Amino acid sequence: MLKLIKIQNLHIAVIGLGNIGLPLTLALSEKYPTIGFDIDDVKIVRLREENPLLNLTLTNDINSLSNCNIFIIAVSTSVNTDESPNVVNLLAATKSIAPFLKKNDLVIFESTVFPGCTEGLCVPILEEISGLKFNIDFFVGYSPERINTADNFHTLKNTIKITSGSNPETAQRVDELYRSIVEAGTYLAPSIKVAEAAKLLENAQRDINIAFMNNTAAILTENGISFDEVWQASSTKWNFLKFSTGLVGGDCLPLASQYLNHLSPEKNNILSAARETNDALPQTITKLVFDKLQNAFPQNTNPKILILGISYKPNTPSIKCSLVINLVEKLKQCNAQIDVFDPVAELNSVVNIESLSDNQHYHLIIKATNHQIFENLNLSDFALPKALLFNISTFSFKSINQ
Repeated sequence: MLKLIKIQNLHIAVIGLGNIGLPLTLALSEKYPTIGFDIDDVKIVRLREENPLLNLTLTNDINSLSNCNIFIIAVSTSVNTDESPNVVNLLAATKSIAPFLKKNDLVIFESTVFPGCTEGLCVPILEEISGLKFNIDFFVGYSPERINTADNFHTLKNTIKITSGSNPETAQRVDELYRSIVEAGTYLAPSIKVAEAAKLLENAQRDINIAFMNNTAAILTENGISFDEVWQASSTKWNFLKFSTGLVGGDCLPLASQYLNHLSPEKNNILSAARETNDALPQTITKLVFDKLQNAFPQNTNPKILILGISYKPNTPSIKCSLVINLVEKLKQCNAQIDVFDPVAELNSVVNIESLSDNQHYHLIIKATNHQIFENLNLSDFALPKALLFNISTFSFKSINQ
């Protein structure tokens, strides 16, 4: 029989202090004794320096979690080269907290997973290592993260949180916890599998819609029709969905489509078609770009191209799974001379210029990531006569010097 721990007696551990776990840890620590755990000792030192006044424990010592009664796992998941789920980090985190489970403890998973993963893969590990019985001695919840990186408007606190639990009492317990920190409220899903699948559906929907825009943009552009102008015209209808074109990077959108497809016996479906379209966009752009350059500079076989932005989304430093990197490779294979400029991105080996100079002149400038910092650039300072600008988010070419 589940004995509810009074909410004022909670001692919470959050495992994984990335883009998901850190905001959650900070929010929880405002109300409850909270420990933030991460295996990265360098990150722990940095976070301690950034948050010196918080009543919060940040550690890479797993033994510090021994007195906790709620464990929230928020580590990253990914896919293997064959597009099958890679939940190695998730299972490792599950194993790491299992020895500390006690009677009536609660484990909540926030990592993106395929439906059935929580109860089918994680729970057996918790049972085996702890020696406790699921839904008798310990309990499990699932609440998919909805953090939108680099978005200061849609935050943890003002975005409705989906919650679920391994039985009705646990579901209420999980829901009560999140309602105490999420001002927008919660949505209690009827089961853990429903909550797991809901996360995938909301992200795969975006992946598919962006793929549709990318596919349509390529078709129209190849036929000499401005996709941007078509988009502007279509967007005047009240029910038009205003998705834009783009290089779909990061691990949220691609992961969702692939994890959903993991459950399907028929792999060649709209999910796989969307993934194929989006993954092929660097090659699609390369072909379009060189067709345009051939017309503008017919005698030049080694065009100089400036790429603005390598992060996978605007105003964030992360280059995780960024398809801009693939675009750079494709362009270089066509003998283009490439400079990449991104003062926002984390340290990487692809960005090769630290600043822009009017001594640098390019045949083509590609705005790959729409960082706000790029808005004030006078691109004509860096462009050759007849140079072109290609904006990936609108799939549009225009002359820079006109």
